[in-house]
Order: sequence, then C-alpha cells, then structure tokens
Amino acid sequence: MSSSDRGCGVLFHPTAFPGTPCSGTFGAFARSWIDLLGLEGVGVWQILPLAPTDGTGSPYSSPSGSALNPWLIDADDLLAAGLICSSDHAQLPSGSAERLDPAQATARSEAIAAALARYWPSQGAGRQQAFRRWRRQQRSWLDDHGLFMVIRRQQQGRPWWEWPAPLARRNRRALVEQMRDRAQELLAEALLQWQLQEQWQALRQRARQAGVRLLGDLPFYVAHDSADVWRRPGLFTVGPDGLLVSQSGVPPDYFSATGQLWGTPVYRWWRHRLGGFRWWLERLDRQLDLFDLLRLDHFRA
Repeated sequence: MSSSDRGCGVLFHPTAFPGTPCSGTFGAFARSWIDLLGLEGVGVWQILPLAPTDGTGSPYSSPSGSALNPWLIDADDLLAAGLICSSDHAQLPSGSAERLDPAQATARSEAIAAALARYWPSQGAGRQQAFRRWRRQQRSWLDDHGLFMVIRRQQQGRPWWEWPAPLARRNRRALVEQMRDRAQELLAEALLQWQLQEQWQALRQRARQAGVRLLGDLPFYVAHDSADVWRRPGLFTVGPDGLLVSQSGVPPDYFSATGQLWGTPVYRWWRHRLGGFRWWLERLDRQLDLFDLLRLDHFRA
C-alpha cells in the first residue's frame, strides 16, 4: 500500500489482549491478532506508546521514552525458548487473564526479569554474544534506563530530584558504585528489555508478512521523572535542584476553558541546536526501529 492509497486501520493496545495473567503480552494472542488483521484486510495496527507506564498506568508520562513496557513480556514464549526454567515459570505471580492488573503485572514482570538473570549463565555462547551486541547497539538509552529503574526502586519510587544528591546529580563515583553493587539487577533490566524487543520484532515480522503496518505513538514531551531528563537535565527546563522552571501545556480551547498544564518540562531548544539535535535523532531512530509509521502526539503544544 503506497502512502497515497486509502486503507483501513484499527487502534488497539497490546495490554488489552486477553488470555495471559495480569496483562496482555506479545505472545500467542498477539500473533493471532495480527493474523486476523491480515485475513480481514486491515492494513494498519495503531498502538499507544509501548513505553513503561507512570504511577497512574499511563504510557504518555513514562519513566523512559525508549524502553518497552515490561508488562508485555510473554513468559510462555520465554519458557519455550529456554530462557527461563520451568520452576521459575510455575512460581510467577498471576492474576486475572481477562482484566488488566497493574500491581500484579509489575510484580510478574519483575519476577520474570529476575528469572532471566538467574538462568542467564546457563545460556549458550551464541545467545550471550547476541545479547552483548544488542546491548552495545542500544547504548544511547539502555544503561541509563536500567540504572534509573534500579535506583528508583531502591529509593521507594521517589522522583529523581528527591534522591540523595550524588545520585540525583549523577556523580560518577556514586553511579559506578551502583553499577558494581547492583550488577545482577542491572543485568535483569537489560535482559528484560532485550527479550521484549525480540518478542516485539517477531510480531513486527509477522505483521509485515501479513501486509499489516504498525503505527506507533510518540509523545512530544517526556516525563519530568524520567531517565531522559535525569540523564540530560540541561536539555530541559529544570533548575539545578531538578525542579521545573517551566512546564508544557496548552492555552484555553474547546477542551478546557482554563487551558491545561501537563507537568512535563519543555525543551531548551538552543542546547538541542548546539548538539545537532542528536537527542531527538536518537529518540526518533529508536522509535522507527520499532514501528513502520509514527504519530507525533500533541505536536501543537
């Protein structure tokens, strides 16, 4: 289908798939869904952001603009591939197969990540080499995402500007200590993201064969409490204390008589320009590695 052709599409987020505990996944039901779209001649599957959600369950204010949502990992596929052992699989937290359960989905994904890391030493040389190669390719976001999530759990979910100053300000010695002391947790985070991408890319290949294009959704702004802002605060309107200097929003319109404040920092465009917009290019490259088409959300803001 060329860009000038009209076609049929459907919006449906993977977390809504039934049949797996706590949340929909990239597993068997997702494969059946793609087959159905192809059979019925639906040419585009539109998806909300695949990023991890915030505390309210929204993927539009994610702690990472590049990571995939751990809820979507399919444990049955990991077991079939020999990436986790049967005893770990049997002990995973479970919930309803018909309703999304955010708390249980988080507990389940964390248990899956830990199981991946425990079983990792038994994996063959070829698989370990493939992981190391992928990890190098994702260096622009992966290591900082893992550090951010590990420290965030260690700090009981507090926003990064409330962490101890050496961690909030990314003191090199403090971060090296975290990498040394939390090596197993960081490995688990990286393995989880690798397998999420492997499962997603398998779906993308299946969609391509079925004649279905995947349309992703990229929020224009990133969350204040995110690895993106923590890693490069100078690119955003945050002060030395990490607090917002200014924030995004829209003026009064037909949706709201008083306008809206979104609580996300805006960009210091002059710094992006000085850096050749590298941050934006890396962000777009990451998303275009996941989707065939991309919607930039709330561009007018």
